[in-house]
Amino acid sequence: MPGKIVPPSAMMDDEVKPPTPAWSEEGTSKDLPSKQDGLKEKLNARRSFKVESQARLFGFTDPEEIKRNIKASMVGEEIEYDVFDCYWETGIFQRIAKHYIFENLTLGVISLNAVYIAIDTDWNKADPLTSTGTRDLQDSPAFFQAMEHLFCIYFTAEWIIRFCAFKNKCDCLWDAWFVFDSIMVILMVGETWVLLIVMQAMGMTGGSPFGNASILRLFRLLRLARLLRMLRSLPELMILIKGM
Repeated sequence: MPGKIVPPSAMMDDEVKPPTPAWSEEGTSKDLPSKQDGLKEKLNARRSFKVESQARLFGFTDPEEIKRNIKASMVGEEIEYDVFDCYWETGIFQRIAKHYIFENLTLGVISLNAVYIAIDTDWNKADPLTSTGTRDLQDSPAFFQAMEHLFCIYFTAEWIIRFCAFKNKCDCLWDAWFVFDSIMVILMVGETWVLLIVMQAMGMTGGSPFGNASILRLFRLLRLARLLRMLRSLPELMILIKGM
């Protein structure tokens, strides 16, 4: 009814309460569970990315790791595995292992070793450029013996430097590239030094304990697998391979 006077008491009852500030205790208590859940997810993401996934081999990401990457990015944590995080912060070995010159020098030696394997396969034999078998190391000319020992010395020294750079030595078992290099070094040392010492101790002057040295030639071809390490330092190669 127009002109009706409303009593003050009714105005107080119908008065709209002001909105609760975001900083009030009521708002904080409502947001607290969500913040705690987010913190738990971040901690779980850190734990899951403490070491590289075992299924991730030589940089090829598996589906489970992709899911964890997406989950980590959703909670605001984008954690990427880096072997340098497992190294010591101080010391001569970690300084050498992290230096870009050491990495580039190793890639250069790997490429040179691949070229040498081709030269050794074609020329280290009685009839070069034929399908005959190559000579054994102890029967090879001085040039081939020197090259074999130099490559073996460098790759062994590189392995020792990288192993000593790890702060926790057990972490090297989780690094796929280090495990791969360890297998390559074991095969190379066994063929170049251990087998030679065993043959000298047994008084063998010629030939090989493996007959026609077919297994040794297979071991030498396995050294070409070191070229896979270039995929880690040259991501462009990985893009070309995936595009084939």
